[in-house]
Amino acid sequence: MGNITERPRLPIENLGEQHLPCVILVDTSYSMRGYEKQLTEAIQNLKNAIESDDTARGRVEVCLVTYDDDVREESPFSAISKMRIPTISCGGLTRTHLAIKFALDRLAERKQDYINHHVMYNQPWICLLTDGESNDADNGAFEELLEAQRTAKCVFFGIEIGDQANEKELAGMHKNGMVLKVEKDNLSSAFEFISQSVNPASAHAPGEKIKVEIPDGIEVKQIKPESESQEKNGKLKIFAVDRNSWPQDMPVIKEYDDRYDHASWDEVNLKCAEGDPCALYEKASRYKIGEGVEADKAQALYYYGLVLQKQKNTRALYNCGRILDEDYHSDYCAKYFQLGSELGDYDCSYELGNLYRYGEYVESDPETAIQYFLLSSEQGEPRNIVSAGEVCLDLQDYQRAIHFFTLGIQSGEPSGAYYLGRMYYSGTGVTRDDEKAFAYLKQVNEEGLNDGNLMLATLYGYGWGTTKDVGTAMNLLSDVPDDKVSVAYLTKGQILISDGNEQEGRMWIQKSAQMGNDDAQRLLSECAEKTDEELANEGTDPYAMIRYTAGLVGNDIYKALEVITRANQLFPDNLDVKEYYAYTLGVFGHIVYDIGAIQKALDQLTQCISEIEFLRSQNRDSELLDLTEDMAYYDCGRAAYEAKKYDLALSMLSKVDQNMHPYATVHLLAIHLDEPDHYGYKIPEEVQLLKNTINSDKWDNVKEKGLAYYMLAGAYSRGVPNFLKANVNYAYDCIKKCAEINPELAKSEIGRYSKNIFGSVTYK
Repeated sequence: MGNITERPRLPIENLGEQHLPCVILVDTSYSMRGYEKQLTEAIQNLKNAIESDDTARGRVEVCLVTYDDDVREESPFSAISKMRIPTISCGGLTRTHLAIKFALDRLAERKQDYINHHVMYNQPWICLLTDGESNDADNGAFEELLEAQRTAKCVFFGIEIGDQANEKELAGMHKNGMVLKVEKDNLSSAFEFISQSVNPASAHAPGEKIKVEIPDGIEVKQIKPESESQEKNGKLKIFAVDRNSWPQDMPVIKEYDDRYDHASWDEVNLKCAEGDPCALYEKASRYKIGEGVEADKAQALYYYGLVLQKQKNTRALYNCGRILDEDYHSDYCAKYFQLGSELGDYDCSYELGNLYRYGEYVESDPETAIQYFLLSSEQGEPRNIVSAGEVCLDLQDYQRAIHFFTLGIQSGEPSGAYYLGRMYYSGTGVTRDDEKAFAYLKQVNEEGLNDGNLMLATLYGYGWGTTKDVGTAMNLLSDVPDDKVSVAYLTKGQILISDGNEQEGRMWIQKSAQMGNDDAQRLLSECAEKTDEELANEGTDPYAMIRYTAGLVGNDIYKALEVITRANQLFPDNLDVKEYYAYTLGVFGHIVYDIGAIQKALDQLTQCISEIEFLRSQNRDSELLDLTEDMAYYDCGRAAYEAKKYDLALSMLSKVDQNMHPYATVHLLAIHLDEPDHYGYKIPEEVQLLKNTINSDKWDNVKEKGLAYYMLAGAYSRGVPNFLKANVNYAYDCIKKCAEINPELAKSEIGRYSKNIFGSVTYK
């Protein structure tokens, strides 16, 4: 099977920067022998190249993995300065499936780390270098890799080393069948390509499309075997697109016929058996969306194909094209869209326009894209003319863009107003005009779209092109597209500061900076020379107060609680502050409980739980909050037990994970044994949990384990009628173990046992 050797996950550095994670998989199987030194030098050069780039140095994180018989994580994700250069040794087989699976899992973990720490990140990269072909079992990793590329969850490059790699296998891992090739004597060029690609990629905003340059020395191959479409077509049983195979008098159908919308599956099948094209279309559509039957795109294509044998049905052509594009990524989709467009289907014309605009399956041709968008508009969807304007905007053909956007507005498409508003707002292709920008962007907002809210809020916030209205600006900035949130936070801060509200304004700019916004970080750079203590004492920066508290928690808990309590008073609506306030209360309660100040601990922990409950009501969820909650319930339950507040103890301890904190069960069992008539049903489960964990490493100290033995002895010495059968021999063993740990505790109880010469134990 092959083993996986992992290194510990390292913390994220440069939290204020957006990050670009990159997994590099290096084949070190037997066929790579003789190239160990070249590989080591190339990896070192890669590290140097990334480290020397001012932007990439703080953003790119590399996870270096070598694989042969085993998969080894040579260097986990970390700041590039901490990347480990391994000693390469080649030998063994090529377990590529296992390596790809490991890379995908590692990326998923790192992305979750970014999310947990509110770190923005670029689309992750996976680079595979191999000179052979996989010889391990198919575990589904290659298909998972393809799906990750199709859904924009990662970028992948397969690099062929020398002439012996399985090009078809490598091409099958890339969504477009691309393979890069380097000669074995030029290994360094592969790693140069990686550094020359990820360095500029790390400077792009998350979600922004990038163009990767392939340097000299690397051959690019696009491997799409001629048989690929034929094989898929054969497996999928799709309609072979050929307009000449249709009779001249076959009807052209452009509208969906809903006569079988509410028919049962059996009724639809009966009509299909009769060859009814409307029923065949209905069956195909149900397979497509999974309505009343499990979704099956292959079956959908088959039944749409049967429709096309009976009708020139443009909706069937459109649906086939979409399935082949989205689900099978087949260039055959273009033929369906082309035929549908020729038959007058505006959706097919629109899809063709997009293919030519972005160069998908066809060579990129902006002018052809424009013509198809115009054709779509003429065929019955006038709003698609806005897409023609978008292409003109890309081409910097501003007069044509304005013409098409204006026609779009006249056809009722609000995105035309958005683009015109954006042009007048920024002065792109026109003289900047805030009043015109405001009029267009307000129209977009009134149509229910939030695309222009960021610009419209700026105009309101500063009174540009309209009457100043900060309240409306703030409301607009609370409803922006997801990829604009950090910019919205920055804009909020700037508007509030300009309006005289510096404290709240700085808070929003700080939030934006923490999300990786460069402009926000530059604005805050004036405070870079101040220490967190100085900023905390000023009381204007909630995040400085959090950081200062974090540094105090382990050294001066009283001062830490004082600082974070003040932050909570100054920023009562800041959930980040409130979360750290709850955490500090929990730590303080734990400490004072350990020194015996039971009532004080109870007061602090009760307040901590109150804060946690509020945070949960605000849908707050984080690792720190989970940790605080677990600690608070456990400590509060123990303190309540010590204070003889048994109802509170029961309430708190019942919320604790007793498998992780079995000492909580000792307290619960003590309370339940006192009231067996009421709680007897819980006792068997609790004694079993103690028996299962008594020899584990989950006990904080040996005295707690001694008390656990004492409670087990008490439960089994007499049993609990109807719930737990007495077992005096087991009870005797437990009290003896308790005596070994805590003789004083066991002293009064152990004398109640006696053992005769035959080894029989009795209990008085």
